[in-house]
Amino acid sequence: VVVSARTNIEAMTRWHDPIGLALLLLGIGGILFIAWRWRAPEIRDTPASSYAFVNVPRSLVPAALLWLLIVFASAELWYRAHEKNLIAQAPWTAIWPSSKEGFRALPIPAATHAMLRYDDASSAEWHDPPGVRWWGFFARWHPSRAARQLVHSHSPDICLPATGRTFVREGPPVRAAMQEGQLLFRSYEFTQADRPLFVFVAVEDDEVFGDDRAVTWDTSGRLRAAWHGRRNPGQRLLELAVLGLNDYATAKAALQRAVAALVANASSTG
Repeated sequence: VVVSARTNIEAMTRWHDPIGLALLLLGIGGILFIAWRWRAPEIRDTPASSYAFVNVPRSLVPAALLWLLIVFASAELWYRAHEKNLIAQAPWTAIWPSSKEGFRALPIPAATHAMLRYDDASSAEWHDPPGVRWWGFFARWHPSRAARQLVHSHSPDICLPATGRTFVREGPPVRAAMQEGQLLFRSYEFTQADRPLFVFVAVEDDEVFGDDRAVTWDTSGRLRAAWHGRRNPGQRLLELAVLGLNDYATAKAALQRAVAALVANASSTG
């Protein structure tokens, strides 16, 4: 946090692994020191005959393997039975505005990929209009066991304060029209160098249930999702941040214009 606040995000990325390794070594060294300091008195060797061993009948091994097979098969059948009601959403993607002033594609740090484990992603920055700076991040997760948990674990109010921004508030959600349908964005306000920074995040499943319910990813939410047969149909995430606008209403209107220009149907882009 100190490195990022005093320099920039790229500097934090360079220092991330060395600092993490140093902390790991210090932590292990501290644990070893405490274990040595609090070690128990030396115990003489005990004859092997004094230990009790439990003999597991070999006949139980096939039964245990059969039980595991039943558990995995039942789980797969449970989800497949519920997934008959899935409805495919129109696929979409972000097309960054390469003709805008100050446009440049941004490299995505390896640490970000290691944390989110997306399948495809891109990022860029640009100015529109001059003096208003935009950042964009688009990622897609193919269907997998951990996709939903990973994509919903990305929350700007947790991530951005670690890079020197100051969290102010979470604003009302924003709907923005795209080529087919709408995207629902969570909205956040931060301060960066004493200026308001607005961040908007939209997450959409590639397939939804006809009676889809909001899913929360705490313990109770995951249990409810399993009970209703909802696993991971694949997700898409779009995050847009804008610096240089003075209030939420102006940022909301700018976001809606930006989404109309940036978000395109994936099938039409090839």
